[in-house]
Amino acid sequence: MKNEMMILIILCFLALAGGIAILRQLLQGFRKTNLNDHYVWGIYVQGCFYLSSLATGILMILSAAILLDVNGAERLADVGSVIAFSLLFGSQILLGIDLGKPSRAILMIKSNNFHSPLTWDFYTLGLATVLSLVFFLGVLPDARGITLAWALLCLITANLCLAVHTMFFLSRTKGGYQTNAFSGLETLIASLLGGTAFLILTTSAGGLQTPAPGIHASLPGLLLILAVLLLGASVSHKIALLKQNHQDSKAVLILNLLIILLLLAKQFTENFLPSSDVFPLLAAVLSLVLVFIEKFHAVILPQQKSMIPEPYSQFQDKRMYHPSAKETQVLIGCFAICAFVGYGLLYMKAGF
Repeated sequence: MKNEMMILIILCFLALAGGIAILRQLLQGFRKTNLNDHYVWGIYVQGCFYLSSLATGILMILSAAILLDVNGAERLADVGSVIAFSLLFGSQILLGIDLGKPSRAILMIKSNNFHSPLTWDFYTLGLATVLSLVFFLGVLPDARGITLAWALLCLITANLCLAVHTMFFLSRTKGGYQTNAFSGLETLIASLLGGTAFLILTTSAGGLQTPAPGIHASLPGLLLILAVLLLGASVSHKIALLKQNHQDSKAVLILNLLIILLLLAKQFTENFLPSSDVFPLLAAVLSLVLVFIEKFHAVILPQQKSMIPEPYSQFQDKRMYHPSAKETQVLIGCFAICAFVGYGLLYMKAGF
């Protein structure tokens, strides 16, 4: 109990510091960032996509487990739903900062402009957040049919959220890059990979371990399958691009291979090596890093050859985007808020 309370206090201070950084950003505007007419979207949008990708991955895994009537799925959903809520909460904070004024979200409700990808992003993120919170609070009637309906709606909403990020947002930033089917497949698998990795790390945390050990034990196997599928999708994506000028991420491929090797080591050594449980944890951490890099290559790099008109700078050399210290501080602060909200809610639910 003391350890959990100490962690919560530390997260509280980090979240407070993050809140101050976010408030300063909103008051000062974008003057201290590296966003410009070359790079309209920066690390804030990358972070938004990253957090929402992890959250939708978690919701899809939980929904599928409930729909398939996997033993212990609803107990895992008690933990997973609050994790998804905290991640979605953080993604919307970053989206609000990128808008400059979070109050502009009201305009999206009034305009009903469903030709805008930002409108779809607003509604799908909002609905996914409500669905995760509803399940965690336990306000759903205790009926199997209601739970199945919740799982089905979650599955549809999570997929819509990912579709917004791939087909709507990114297809408007660079012709050719997002036009083959393997790009969307990569995004989907990466989301599931990150969601599975987050569940592995969360359910392995002391004191807040989920009461669903059967599912927890099967998560490394699921992570291995997803890592293999992601490797295949990445290679297929590269082949589909033929000789187009595309910046591949060698880091993603290397991390993917390392994840597969670690999980295979777990499978081959678990019978005679007591410390083999460390392998899935390392693989989970690398998976989260992999998804973050994947979002960088999806959000930041396409802007180097953007289709957005640049009348005042189209003849200038483009420098690589690097987030400023202010942007990095805000991103880390937002991650701290996510951790504080998620851990705090799990702490209260556990009854400490």
